[in-house]
Amino acid sequence: MTLVILALLQDQGVIEVPWPQMRWEFKPDAHTTPIEGLQWRLAWTVYEPGRLLEALDDYFDTLERDDFVTAFQLRLWTDIGSAETERFFEQQLAKHRFPGGWALDIAFAYRDCPVLTLAQWRYCAWAAVRRGASLGFYPEITDGCERAENF
Repeated sequence: MTLVILALLQDQGVIEVPWPQMRWEFKPDAHTTPIEGLQWRLAWTVYEPGRLLEALDDYFDTLERDDFVTAFQLRLWTDIGSAETERFFEQQLAKHRFPGGWALDIAFAYRDCPVLTLAQWRYCAWAAVRRGASLGFYPEITDGCERAENF
């Protein structure tokens, strides 16, 4: 999902990436994604990296309000929200020693129920992992498949 978001932001001229390489040889203002190790930097030098949201808001304000722009904004924020939800779920799974690959499953739920806020999605992920961790304490549940099924 990170590659999708980076490519989308690059296509819109918001960021620059060193692709096809993962890193620039020397770029002091480059940032690195925490998991994949991919470098990127803001293309808009008038904004500080910590103010990317403000930069995007300003950029969207310059665009005409038509169906295309509205659809683009919705797609961008939906993709970012989905990626954030999946990453948080993966962190929670790892924290409780569950397979991180299970985090991919939340994308199906996110796609089918897009009306929740990011905070609500984070709570759902946290609650699901806590439920799974709690089930792990029951001595009558010894089969890993049954535990995963109940999770």
